[in-house]
Amino acid sequence: MNVRVPIILILALTFNSLTIESRSIPTISGKTIDFYSGKPVSNVTIILLNSENLRKYQGVSDKNGDFEIPVEPGEYYIYSYYDSSSTSGFDSPLIRSKTIYKAGSGNVTIPIIPGGSIFLEGVLWDVGAGFPDYYAFTINTSIDLGEFYTVKTFGNPPYKYEGGDEIRYIDFDKRTVLVPCGNVELRADLLYLNISVGSFFTSYEIEIRDESGGSFRVNQGERLTINLEHIMISWNIKRAEDSISKTRSLISSMENIGFYLAVEKERLNEAERLLSKVAMSRNLSFLEYKEPIYEAYHIASWEIPRRIELMRIKARSSALALPVYVSLFSVLFSYFIYEEKRKRLAQAYILLSISMSILLYIFFPGTRFIVPHLYVISLLLSMVAIYYLLFKLPNRLARELKVEGLVSFKDLITVFSSLAVRNLKRRKIRAFFTILSIAILAAAFTDMTSFSVVYGVKTENLDIQYLDNMAYLVVPSQMFDSSPIPLEETNWLRKYYKTAEFHVKMETFPTYPAEQVEIKSNGRTAGIYGVIGLSNRIAEILFSARSEMEDWIIISEKLSRTMGIEVGDIVQVYAREPGGAIWALNLTVRLVVSDTELKSVVDPDGTLFLPVKDPNNGERCKPKETIIVSTQSCEALIESIPLKTSGIYVFSNYETLSKLSYKLASMRMYNVYLHHDGTVKLYYIGEKLEIRGLGPLLIPMLIVISNVAAVTINTVYERMNEARLLSNLGLNPRYISTIFMMESIMTSMIGGFLGYFVGLVIYRGMVAFSSTLLVREKVEWYWPIIAVFLSLAVSTLASAKFAVTASLKIVPSRMRKKVKTDVRARFKAYGVRTYSMPVRVPLIDEEFFLGFIESELSSYRGYTQSVSEIERKKYTEDDKTIITLSYKYKRIYGAKHHEVVVKLHLTKYPDRDYYLVTAEASPVIPGTPEKALDDAISFLRDILMSWCKEGKP
Repeated sequence: MNVRVPIILILALTFNSLTIESRSIPTISGKTIDFYSGKPVSNVTIILLNSENLRKYQGVSDKNGDFEIPVEPGEYYIYSYYDSSSTSGFDSPLIRSKTIYKAGSGNVTIPIIPGGSIFLEGVLWDVGAGFPDYYAFTINTSIDLGEFYTVKTFGNPPYKYEGGDEIRYIDFDKRTVLVPCGNVELRADLLYLNISVGSFFTSYEIEIRDESGGSFRVNQGERLTINLEHIMISWNIKRAEDSISKTRSLISSMENIGFYLAVEKERLNEAERLLSKVAMSRNLSFLEYKEPIYEAYHIASWEIPRRIELMRIKARSSALALPVYVSLFSVLFSYFIYEEKRKRLAQAYILLSISMSILLYIFFPGTRFIVPHLYVISLLLSMVAIYYLLFKLPNRLARELKVEGLVSFKDLITVFSSLAVRNLKRRKIRAFFTILSIAILAAAFTDMTSFSVVYGVKTENLDIQYLDNMAYLVVPSQMFDSSPIPLEETNWLRKYYKTAEFHVKMETFPTYPAEQVEIKSNGRTAGIYGVIGLSNRIAEILFSARSEMEDWIIISEKLSRTMGIEVGDIVQVYAREPGGAIWALNLTVRLVVSDTELKSVVDPDGTLFLPVKDPNNGERCKPKETIIVSTQSCEALIESIPLKTSGIYVFSNYETLSKLSYKLASMRMYNVYLHHDGTVKLYYIGEKLEIRGLGPLLIPMLIVISNVAAVTINTVYERMNEARLLSNLGLNPRYISTIFMMESIMTSMIGGFLGYFVGLVIYRGMVAFSSTLLVREKVEWYWPIIAVFLSLAVSTLASAKFAVTASLKIVPSRMRKKVKTDVRARFKAYGVRTYSMPVRVPLIDEEFFLGFIESELSSYRGYTQSVSEIERKKYTEDDKTIITLSYKYKRIYGAKHHEVVVKLHLTKYPDRDYYLVTAEASPVIPGTPEKALDDAISFLRDILMSWCKEGKP
């Protein structure tokens, strides 16, 4: 019995020892040696990075080069570098294992080679894309060390970026590059993330060279510092120059098509001068370099291409409308030549339309962007439609008028235009020079002026109530696909605009609805879709929550009740990083806000404060799904969730803010909301009207007005006998002056169309001979109409007064009317006056006619004139059927009023199928002025004319 006990004890102890050993923490161990000599290297830093959750474990080799680092079970990449205390920099490049090592691996031999380090300071930026979301520094070589190799990618690359996917997770300095000794070529990659698709859409590669343009030489332990500011300035000057070159090629190709782009070329030359001035300058501040580069790049890459694209679109649409103007001009000119010879007129119309259309197809640039057969179809349809509308349709619509003495509008126009054309033909030379002068005016208007839509900084007053002396910057979504503002942009603004105070608003930009973080407290968990980051000042402004601490959180009432937390409680905010690592923040509840208040809060641009939950339909997060934290907490979470700057609050005095608003809108194309004195002014890039050349146009306009006026005066006084003859034939002064005016209208329409077409040809000549006239080409479809209306306005202005004055002298009806009125006012009426009415009423229209007259009479119950006591009576007398409609007419003249009894008689004779119409007027009080009777009959005559024009079925 005494022998068995020790044996059992020994066996038990042995088993227990084995069990404890099997449960011990695993390690990865090995040795660091010099790659070339094989000697051990001490003080080498070894980093073990878990390939699954990206947790890291770190250790240092001892004096014999040995290391042993405890780890959790899993697989690991091994990184190492040597940093001797005797040198200013690192003493080896960063070395990484080719394969992964499982926990428990031993005898790992890590080779070390001599190296140094490069430290890069300054701002990385691209003139077109701004500050990068990510960046990577890459050296040209990676040395193979057997099971290991030297890492060649550093900086801040995104997750799983080729060549340096885990470098960001070993907490290595983002501006330090470890390199082997010798000559090193270095490259910076600027990477920009498209939030809408979650992938890279832009990548720029920048070669970093020394002052001589060569590579850098690094010795062991050396720390080489490179300032990126001048390298980035040179790079961005080159980017802007490339953009100018590309836009110049675009202008050249568009000029070959036929566009006139003198203004665009001058703007491009201005951008080139800005770059040349910057390139030759020395000792400028970074801001003094950056602003001209931005302006030059903006002109070359955005302003001019957008304007050219707008011209191309408008020219294309106008190309299909021009055949309409060609047809209208051709029919007017053909009518001017051949008038009543319809066959010759049609032949000339067809020939002229085709010839003009061919010329326009050659000279108008918009025709290059349409299919030729569409242009031909548009021409044919226009020719048929114009001819039908002017010569066929009026005849179909014309009807026989039964009103004696009434002439149709169509007949008037036909007669007047015919007289005008014949008079112009009799004076061919005078008509030719009149048309020529008007055509010169229209051509000058086409070529010397421009009314164009251009892109530039616009301002707009908005009805938004917020704080005074504050600006708010946002990126316009229509230009940049809702891209947020990079954090580096805010740092740059703070650095170079020190007279203003900048505060950012950060929020989540998800690509799909998903919980971004979790908050935990009191054993409860809640999923959060939206995270907002604010500075202490903005949080105090919006929610009156004053605090000096940074680790705070603001939640909604409903979330507070769900979680059972109150102000002052500590909550944990958890976020999952790529690879599975968990990031946690401990935050103190600063304020609990009601859900209603949180829903009603708006940003300074008028949009809702809560972040977007679903970008596909614009749905916003609910208050219980949103937390508000400090910007410092947001920056800690930025690697884990899609957090970006959505807006920037700027505080300063009004003068500084207004200048800064214009500058940021023009250079960076922000939408800037400037709040001052209870008003909001929005600065943004948009379309605005640009007017050029109105001053020089006044000279040809005055010349044409003088010329047309002289021609009209000469024509009128030459044709006095003709005017008297027309007056004797019964034409009043209005008709006589219209005949003279029709001549001006005919010449101005022909000259206006001709001048516009000549202007297009002049544009092509200016392009061919490289002439510079700083106006923009008129390619929109409506400019021919405006040119014709301008010609009509100038011609009418020049001729109307003289034509009317001369016709009044020939037939001074106004003077006679005044004399007649004065004479008639002295005559008195004591009996009945009978008047013949120029109307016949068919039997079938009897009731309709009487009803219409009674209805019109009943509607007059005004103050100056009125109708009362309307009666109708029908009787037979001597085989005649008579209908009498009587009423009392009252009219006020100054302080007096007079009444007249009016009787309207409809008389039908046995041998006729219609009624003759007469009227009688008699004063209620004998001695009433005869003018009162005449006014009563004129009133009735107007009603009868209305029936003829409108009421007759």
